[in-house]
Amino acid sequence: MKHTAVLIGAGNRGQIYAKYAKKHDLKITAVADPDPLKRQRIAALHEIPPSQQFSSMEHLLRGKRLADGAILATMDSMHATPAMKALKLGYHVMLEKPMGLTIRQCEEVAAISQKQKKSVLLCHVLRYTSLFARIKDILSSGTIGNIASILHTENITPFHMAHSYVRGNWRNSKTSSPLILAKCSHDLDLISWFADSRAIRVSSAGGISHFRPENKPVDAAARCLDCRSVCPHNAYDLYVRATPMLRSFALSRSAAGKAARLLLLFPFLKRLIPGTDPWTHWPTSTFSDGSKDQTIAALKDGPFGQCVYSGLNDQVDHQETWIEFENGTTASFRFNGLAPQEGRTLRVDGSRGCLHATTMNGGSLKVVLHSGRIVRFKENFSLFGHAEGDEKIVLEFKSVLDGHPGRSDARSSLESHRIAFAANESRLSGRVVKI
Repeated sequence: MKHTAVLIGAGNRGQIYAKYAKKHDLKITAVADPDPLKRQRIAALHEIPPSQQFSSMEHLLRGKRLADGAILATMDSMHATPAMKALKLGYHVMLEKPMGLTIRQCEEVAAISQKQKKSVLLCHVLRYTSLFARIKDILSSGTIGNIASILHTENITPFHMAHSYVRGNWRNSKTSSPLILAKCSHDLDLISWFADSRAIRVSSAGGISHFRPENKPVDAAARCLDCRSVCPHNAYDLYVRATPMLRSFALSRSAAGKAARLLLLFPFLKRLIPGTDPWTHWPTSTFSDGSKDQTIAALKDGPFGQCVYSGLNDQVDHQETWIEFENGTTASFRFNGLAPQEGRTLRVDGSRGCLHATTMNGGSLKVVLHSGRIVRFKENFSLFGHAEGDEKIVLEFKSVLDGHPGRSDARSSLESHRIAFAANESRLSGRVVKI
């Protein structure tokens, strides 16, 4: 059966979901976004008539239902209200995380979903990747016995930190959401999923160690295009040349690492590869169509050209969170925003053995049993971006539209949201928070 959906929010995430919707025959029948260029991009992809292109989500959600489902890929502060409105209109909803900016909002979304008998599929896309799905199967099978502890780390590079959480849309926790919710809800969802229990106590600490005004070079200007200081966070180097990104990739032993090393060693090769001279992919694609003139114009006047030491950000660049679950499992989660390489690492210890996993250097997964037996899994588990998770969650949404339950529904996703809010409260108050 062919299903339809409306798309609310045609930015980076919305465009990704629209691409996979097209690939898998999920027809987008209407789009809402205040940016006309972004609307037109989606409209061209899905052949949406002008009458179904809306400048605001309020206009799209006014009146009768226009499709079977609604994909909400708006900014964090615009998740809960349109989700509840869409549910009341009879849409099944695929919702970018987080569900809301308060635990009460999240609980309201879940309650309305249950009352309306319409599903909410949270975009905890890592659940749908081959690596983490395999890990869940291993843990559920009892291979390593009863889970005692979970040690999980998310590493992002300084250029990623600077782009999204110093210069970008999530730089201010009060106008978006705290980083532990905005970024790390993926990781807290995985930890909660693996522990398979309710969290009862949370403690957290962290702060801003680097992206602070006192660390600004003495000769630095307010904007990178006017700056003569030698700085690893220069916006032109990042968004036009992609130098910081290529340096990070070059550390990997994967095929992407080899390609990055070649481009750094022989820059002229960029002329032969579309999208690399100038750089047109993420993160530049979040604010530019890829033309050098448009990118430079944005750096001249917009937030992405500002000095990272301007003090406009309040998001942590490192945070440690400790969780105790009702079944006795404990978990430690580290967010590191100053890592040389992007990636996640995981260790789960049980009564019969230990599981080790990483998404770095092409990814790896192994189980070490107390008997001395070691089981290695040979698949490529690299998770650049969200790997296959973005595509698989669109397929999951099609399954939801067919009447099947989703793996990351509102009720199951509430647990990781509770942990995130508790962690933020603990970090700010300096006390252990009981849930």
